[in-house]
Amino acid sequence: MRTLAQFLRSHREQIMREWEHRTLQLPSSRGLPREGRRDHIPQLLDAMADAIERGDTSAVSLEQLPLLHADHRLAQDYGLREVVAEYRLLRRVVLDVYAAHSHDMPEEALSRLPPLIMFNENIDHAVTDAVDHYMMQRERMREYFVGMLSHDLRDPLNAIVLTTEMMLLRDGQDPGDRHALERMRANAGRMARLIADMLDVTRSRLGGGLPITPGPADLGRIVCDTVDELSSGQPDRHLECLLPPDHGDLTGQWDAMRIGQAVSNLVANALKHGEDPIRVTAADHGDRVVLEVASRGEIPVEMQARVFEPFQTRDANAGSGLGLFIVSEIARVHGGQLRLLPDTPGETHFRLELPRCAPEQAGGMRDAAVAASAVRSAGASAAGSA
Repeated sequence: MRTLAQFLRSHREQIMREWEHRTLQLPSSRGLPREGRRDHIPQLLDAMADAIERGDTSAVSLEQLPLLHADHRLAQDYGLREVVAEYRLLRRVVLDVYAAHSHDMPEEALSRLPPLIMFNENIDHAVTDAVDHYMMQRERMREYFVGMLSHDLRDPLNAIVLTTEMMLLRDGQDPGDRHALERMRANAGRMARLIADMLDVTRSRLGGGLPITPGPADLGRIVCDTVDELSSGQPDRHLECLLPPDHGDLTGQWDAMRIGQAVSNLVANALKHGEDPIRVTAADHGDRVVLEVASRGEIPVEMQARVFEPFQTRDANAGSGLGLFIVSEIARVHGGQLRLLPDTPGETHFRLELPRCAPEQAGGMRDAAVAASAVRSAGASAAGSA
């Protein structure tokens, strides 16, 4: 009977065909071309055959192919569970094809294959579940740490801001010193906004949603005030606020501060990444109110599916990549949605839809309280172990 190494080489394409067919069950593989799905797996099978003949079980024997494959899958938006599943399916396919071609294997040895396959399958499921749970728990601890750090940074930053404001009130300052203080105040403001964004992301990911306090709010007034404020800061940009002549009814029961944050983030995103003209419109749609922000320039196709995920940005120098995620969360906790409109060639067009009345927040507030308690507990544990 041929050795396993010989079998892997002679039946490589059959193994690959069956593996490709089974991996179609993985959501991230369905839109990939054939070569994208195969990636480095054929070369990996060859490297495994060579390693088996040499009796080499070191990682070096696989010629860094798993690392290259992992990099490609990360770029293709595979989740960790899907990457592990690929290897689990590969092992199962090799065993199935090997059993199907083992006609010259003694009956006693052949009878041992099904239990061995079942054992491997159970081990693979255990590894997948363990890795998945481990990564989830590690991600939660990372979120706890970010939330704790962001919260604790606010007090020293507030002290810097207050000191700067007091120094700016003094008379007889040198123009150079005053300019430095104004620049310090502006940078402290940017830091405060970034810390607030990080706290919002942590609350959303750990607590099931941002806490809101709905009340009477007028989207038309919020849009006008936001556009005026951002226009004054960048007078050279062409920013249009297009409200209907009578404004319609743009009122609702929302958290006015959060809606203002959403409008500001959408317009600021257009100013950072889009080209003029930038159009901001709001309209009465009966049971809901719709805000749209459009700018020239398109988001790259490969980024469009991830545009509302945190830390996704076209230009790392232009922002943290949190703005659109926070807007989508503000929309969600208000019972609405944020969408990137398709079929708008040459421009980027976002639509924020809000029902007239935000849903009850009891569950979200309770989850936020639990998350805050977890952040404090994590902080206490970290302090105790330091």
